[in-house]
Amino acid sequence: MDELILKLSELSALLLPILGVVVLIFLILLLRQTLNILKQVSGTVTKVDSTIQTVENSLIELKGPLHTLNRISGSVDLVQDATENAIKTLIVAVSSNFDLIKDWITAFLDKKKTKNQEFQEPLE
Repeated sequence: MDELILKLSELSALLLPILGVVVLIFLILLLRQTLNILKQVSGTVTKVDSTIQTVENSLIELKGPLHTLNRISGSVDLVQDATENAIKTLIVAVSSNFDLIKDWITAFLDKKKTKNQEFQEPLE
């Protein structure tokens, strides 16, 4: 039994440096891959930053026209409200004075009809 433990101890003493080198190589490869990924991320971030800057510049250029459109929209809303109020007022005025308007139109048409009849009658 002691002999087996001695042989295993000698074997592990021989294999331990080899396994240490293998683990060290794997760690170096892992670190190298990590550095490559970080370089790619840095390049991507730089591209995204320039894209964001371009978008920001475009938005700044659009502020003026958007402000103008907003003012025009407000003006159109005011015109619509004024037109709506005018039409409502007209409807109220016509409906409250309907009889008066009807009498006026009837009188006007009767007057026109009598004038037409006078012109058509022969002169004596």
